[in-house]
Amino acid sequence: TAQEANGLRNRQLCCAFEYLAKTTSPPPNRDGFREACGLDGEPTTPLVLPMPPRPAPAKQGIEASIGDLVANLATNAVNEQLEGRLSSIEEQLTDAISSAGGGTTTFTFPNREPVVLDKTTHEILPDLVDACNDGFGNLLLVGPAGTGKTTLASDLAAALGLAFGSVSCTAGLSESVFTGRILPAASGEWTYRSTDFVRLFTEGGLFLADEWDAADPNLLTLINSALANGRMSNPVSGETMQRHEDFVFVAAGNTWGYGADRTYVGRNPIDGATMDRTVGAKFFVDYSENIETSIINGAPSKDRGPLRELIGLLRTWISTEQATYVVGTRAVVAAVRLLSSPRPKSITAVFNRLTVDWDPSHQNAARTACLYTVIN
Repeated sequence: TAQEANGLRNRQLCCAFEYLAKTTSPPPNRDGFREACGLDGEPTTPLVLPMPPRPAPAKQGIEASIGDLVANLATNAVNEQLEGRLSSIEEQLTDAISSAGGGTTTFTFPNREPVVLDKTTHEILPDLVDACNDGFGNLLLVGPAGTGKTTLASDLAAALGLAFGSVSCTAGLSESVFTGRILPAASGEWTYRSTDFVRLFTEGGLFLADEWDAADPNLLTLINSALANGRMSNPVSGETMQRHEDFVFVAAGNTWGYGADRTYVGRNPIDGATMDRTVGAKFFVDYSENIETSIINGAPSKDRGPLRELIGLLRTWISTEQATYVVGTRAVVAAVRLLSSPRPKSITAVFNRLTVDWDPSHQNAARTACLYTVIN
């Protein structure tokens, strides 16, 4: 039986079935699965499997293909056990289970070719694609610094199969970033120079206004008509621009547009008419467990659990104490670099690096509440 063969554990196949039962429709037949694999009894040491993120809109065939892969591997294990090659089958089965929770995702659309993203993406990406499929063309992403909003917007463009452009909004941002400008050409003539916004607005694509809540509110009202009515009178070029049917506008910021708070003191209140342009398509973007897990997996295996616990405790402490510090995904990347360097640092050294600019009393309190919990 497969149970008796070298290297193929009973508990792997049992847990493979349990995983498939939760992710395929209709679920496989338990007795038939167990009989085909030659299993008896229950696994004594359960294998903890990551559950997949919420499926993307119209994500047809992904779960079924995973089920076929695992089932085929299990069948091959039974057939090949007499040939002494089950160690490689076990590795393939383990890889199939571990990768089933993420990595490659297929997005399908009406009247458009499917798009495959072969990367780990944010859990909220399927919701954004779904909003676009539902006809929302203006989206607002709000969340703490370092949650990957800029990357998320880029991934959304890729999932939609659209060109991508962006601008980082600041208090001194000029209207020309949206309208273009008149500049002298090499011949000496004055000519109109377009922008990414104009190009994507008229030809199709996704445009990201990053740090949306740091811009001059009066500047943003310039594009209100473009976002709401599908056309915009360009005072520089003198033309009336028509919105392309495949244009998507994404605004991203750290606040909801009602002004500064204790952490994000440089944010401006956004005009109500501008905020109304994204009604029904406003999303809170938190830290991505999928992405951070993939980052943490780059650290030495002995440090992964402690690092994950430390990051979670620090964020909880910041929230409980209403402190103004940020421990974002970039902090996770930095920690992994420190732990994986040629001269690897300890978890204590990582904590000291991440909190070096904190108030000493806060650093000491966090050391007691967070670091000592991890290392003890």
